[in-house]
Amino acid sequence: MKVEKKDGCGEVFGIRRAVSLLVALTYLSCLCPAAAYAAPPAPERTSVAAAGSAVETSSLLISAEHGGAVRLGRASIVIPAGALLHDTEISITRLASVADTGESIQNSTERGGGYRFLPAGQQFQKEVLITLPYDRSLNINDAALEDIATYFYSEQERHWVRLERREVNRPESLVTSASTHFTDMINATLALPEAGATGALTVVVKATGAATLTGTLPPSRAASQAEA
Repeated sequence: MKVEKKDGCGEVFGIRRAVSLLVALTYLSCLCPAAAYAAPPAPERTSVAAAGSAVETSSLLISAEHGGAVRLGRASIVIPAGALLHDTEISITRLASVADTGESIQNSTERGGGYRFLPAGQQFQKEVLITLPYDRSLNINDAALEDIATYFYSEQERHWVRLERREVNRPESLVTSASTHFTDMINATLALPEAGATGALTVVVKATGAATLTGTLPPSRAASQAEA
């Protein structure tokens, strides 16, 4: 009768290997516990402004059910619940230059230029509130503050159209207006006629609450007319 002898070399090698792996894991967990046990972080959608870049922009995924707000510096948009048909990425981009305002209005946006709201042509089921900063130097001019408003650029009509103004925050130099769609926007005041000049400007309010400028200015500052 033969008695088989078990070879213990393989078993010993396996034990040593297991011990080595355990020691290595323990060492790694001491150096960086998150690397040993933490799961990969899930992507987060947050409002981000491009720092150190020529283009300033901020974007955020807005819930159709709950609404939300996007801010870029002192500019912002507040979207109420139910204004969107589905969750949408909303963004604000700072523009160094915008379409010509003509001679009827004067761009009074802080630092000049304007703001672009995307997605382009976005329509809302409810009014959203858009707040833009204006040049603080206007605070010493009561007449200018009476006229200041936010305007959007109509691509179809090729001119600036006034939004319905809701509030002028003089201490913060901000104008808040209501809108139901997206495009390029600025703050502006009515251009003042030159001293001794004759002529008139009329603000025509549309059924939507927006307004355009119509009328005449003296020959030296003839303003282009806009249909109501």
